[in-house]
Amino acid sequence: MLTVSQRMATNLGTLFPQVKIQVAHNGVHLPPPELRSTPRPAALKDKVILLACALFAERKGIPVLIEAFDRVADRYPNAILRIIGSGPAEAAIQASVARSTHQAAIQLLGKQPHSDVLQEMLWADCFALVGWDEPFATVYLEAMAAGKPIICCDDGGITDVVENGTQGYTVPPRSIEATAEAIDRLLSNPAQRMQMGQNAQHLIEQHLTWDVKAKELIQTMEAAVSSSFVSRSI
Repeated sequence: MLTVSQRMATNLGTLFPQVKIQVAHNGVHLPPPELRSTPRPAALKDKVILLACALFAERKGIPVLIEAFDRVADRYPNAILRIIGSGPAEAAIQASVARSTHQAAIQLLGKQPHSDVLQEMLWADCFALVGWDEPFATVYLEAMAAGKPIICCDDGGITDVVENGTQGYTVPPRSIEATAEAIDRLLSNPAQRMQMGQNAQHLIEQHLTWDVKAKELIQTMEAAVSSSFVSRSI
């Protein structure tokens, strides 16, 4: 059985102890050149952009992210939080924005085409999604492929490949305080933010493109077929 993260492998191993389970992480395509060459619009030119993108559901932690941003936004007058998505928790998220003392700096962009999401990632300075119980979440890989440091929860499958303090920061689920601290660290240190983004992009290019993952998957399948053939021969 194949699964996308060690977290899922552990859970499945509990349910199916007799089954051999192997982790095969998702891959991602690198952003296309035409998006890389598109400059920010004038309205975003001088902004420091924290981007989020998710289904608007409770476990995605968008209200946690909004409140965490609200706690540090006074120190960063050029910072904005742009949130892409829609879903059943939209009313709760709108209410979180309404309670914020920095409403003008929080922009709900609604559901966007995938190409527009990738463009927003390239325009952003960092990416944050503090949802919990995430099996892996390819959206992190897309942000990292765009050269952005990420903030994610430390219970998610993405921590198989992301090291806290190297490609971004991991935080405990539902922790507004820890999320605010991670945002503060990224916004306060442009050089570190850029280095983490470069680390993230390098990780993707070396280990997590679909070209790399497809070759690994072929090797896994070939090994499984070979093992099955040997077992039957015996």
